[in-house]
Amino acid sequence: MILLASSEGESAFPAAVPILEAGGSIVDALEAAIRAVEVAGSLSVGMSGEPNVLGRHELDGGIMDGRTLKSGAVAALQGCRHPISVARKVMEMLPHELLVGRGAALFAKETGLLDDLDALTGDVGNLGPHFGGAPIWKKATEALRRYENHDTAVVLGVDRSGTIAAGTSTSGLAGKYPGRVGDSPIVGAGFYAMNGVGACACTGVGEMTIRRSTARMTVEHMKNGVSVEEAVRKSLAELTDLEGGLLGGVTVHAIDAGGGHFVGAVRGKPRTYYLWSDGAPVRTLAAAVD
Repeated sequence: MILLASSEGESAFPAAVPILEAGGSIVDALEAAIRAVEVAGSLSVGMSGEPNVLGRHELDGGIMDGRTLKSGAVAALQGCRHPISVARKVMEMLPHELLVGRGAALFAKETGLLDDLDALTGDVGNLGPHFGGAPIWKKATEALRRYENHDTAVVLGVDRSGTIAAGTSTSGLAGKYPGRVGDSPIVGAGFYAMNGVGACACTGVGEMTIRRSTARMTVEHMKNGVSVEEAVRKSLAELTDLEGGLLGGVTVHAIDAGGGHFVGAVRGKPRTYYLWSDGAPVRTLAAAVD
């Protein structure tokens, strides 16, 4: 068994490890882990995270079961403290993979997970006044020019049965344009898991990993026979080659089916991450920087 979490994920382990040690499923463990991070007070995750340019929280999250390749995700979700739980409900209850905006809030309400009814009853169509006569898109663009580094709560793991899963949760880029969705709820870009192979999830500038389908490609590299380290390094090289658009730091986290792992980063400052394996304490490690 193994559990790996990004730099936002230190609070994940007290909730998740007992589930795995008791023989529970990795999906249960990941949901518990990320729920703990969502209320831990991060500036990048949950209702404490940085809002969009209008001062509103729009949260994203996703989860994938490597046994079935079924995923669930929500994006631009308002009024909900735990997007990871809504994402799991999408995976298990709906024939869909992704819900966004008002529809995601409606589903959260129907499943008892909506914390603020204003997400449905408020004037969500009013995008607010312009800023000093400038359009909102210009204000959001200026905010992103001041972008430094952003992280996402990602957790990857393997349970006693060998099932692999990946989960994510984020408040998105600070000052983003309303409705902006990064990679965190996009299966294949921000997260991916496949039994017998491995799992991957990304943090940082999601626009970059969307362009390269980084999470899926990292797992595919492993499926094609390379080591988890080589798979991550291949994906990092693909990100380094990007030109134009929003560019910045990205950290790629990956595990393989045998309990190996590797975390690497490009462009941004070095990140720490956390690792637990059966019978060992949680370790704090540093990502490799290419």
